Amino acid sequence: MRVLVIDASGCLGRACITALQATSPAHTIIALVHTPATFPAALANLCDAIVTVGARDTAKLADALRTHECDALVQAGGYTAIWPWQTSYLPVMFAAALDAAEGVARERSGITRDGEIPTVDKRIRAWMVCDLGGMDAPWGHLPPVFPIHRVRYAMLIQRPTSAVAWSAMCPAMMLSSASHRGARAL
Repeated sequence: MRVLVIDASGCLGRACITALQATSPAHTIIALVHTPATFPAALANLCDAIVTVGARDTAKLADALRTHECDALVQAGGYTAIWPWQTSYLPVMFAAALDAAEGVARERSGITRDGEIPTVDKRIRAWMVCDLGGMDAPWGHLPPVFPIHRVRYAMLIQRPTSAVAWSAMCPAMMLSSASHRGARAL
């Protein structure tokens, strides 16, 4: 599987790259990073390519999917602390990844209009980060830890699965070994 990992230099992106490589060394991993200089060399060695494009640019994300012939993507951009008066770009990044995947899949499948059934299944497999609080649990609905993720989950469930075969990833708590001594690192 050829996988584009968006926000590969973040905590979850790094964990996804390591897990993909551990699961199957046959995976081709394309890392999308904001600043290549901050991407660890050990992880770069696990990747087949490092791409630097804006994660909010649908056209450039689609170009990366096309150029590297990706059949899957991991949108690993999670919560970044912001002040209440600031704007989070997470929903924009999320929508850009979904739009790019849907556009490329439609091109590959020959779909020209909404509702058309593809003759060949060329859907892009997408794992998208949402909040654990957005999911239903056996004991009831959990409160959202970061409400911005609920917006992302709402975007997902409104999307048809005809072009993008999506799954919501809902990590509970992301800890790095550098910031939490004694905690289990990803």
